[in-house]
Amino acid sequence: MAERTPDAPYISGIADLDAQVREAVHTSVRAMEEGLVTKLAELVLRQVMPMVSKEVAKEVDKQVKERLEDTVSAAVAPLKVEIQQMREKFEASKTSPGNVPSPAIDARFSELADQQRRSGNLVITRLSESDGETELRLHDTVLECLQITHSDVQVLSVKRVGKPSTSPSSSGTPKARKVLVQLTNVQERNKVLRGRKSLQGTRYQTVGVSEDLTKSQEELRQKAWPAFLEAKGAHKRCFWKAEKLFIDGQEHII
Repeated sequence: MAERTPDAPYISGIADLDAQVREAVHTSVRAMEEGLVTKLAELVLRQVMPMVSKEVAKEVDKQVKERLEDTVSAAVAPLKVEIQQMREKFEASKTSPGNVPSPAIDARFSELADQQRRSGNLVITRLSESDGETELRLHDTVLECLQITHSDVQVLSVKRVGKPSTSPSSSGTPKARKVLVQLTNVQERNKVLRGRKSLQGTRYQTVGVSEDLTKSQEELRQKAWPAFLEAKGAHKRCFWKAEKLFIDGQEHII
């Protein structure tokens, strides 16, 4: 039988300790790996998911817009066809035998076309005009006057109309020409018109802001102007809708 040396217990203890250390290290490494994987997964989710969500949202928005466009196009298509047919019938009726072209009808069509062309415009009056005024400076002044930001309303063009006046205004300075402001559509024009009350208390409170009326509309408004002044003097509720005057909710008939 082999005789056990005195170092045997020491060597056995070293082996046990080594095994325990290995197990502890293995357990720690495994825990670190699991923790690292978990943290890495969380990091990926935090960074990737918003990107995925944005892409998904963009795709959904794109599909919704495409479907809306298809729906609107399908709904508008018959109207376009009907308008075109009416136009063709009207043009044919003017040249068919026995039909005499009506100046009144032609004038009415011309008037409606002019109104449509002006529907997105505004006219500003009494906005002071300086000698060195540039188009860019006028554009900025109009935005300030109407309290328009680029995110609210898109202004297509701003320009003075008419010849410079040589006759002085009541303040002694030359009369300022009208300013024509072209917006994208009638909805944006109406949005600006609704904000006219905010000019009170500002340096633009004497400025006039109105629709861009045709010559015939201007003439009709001038005819109704005395009734407007009378109603205002009687503290009645008055407002204009193009050339039409409404007093206490009722249209004033000239």
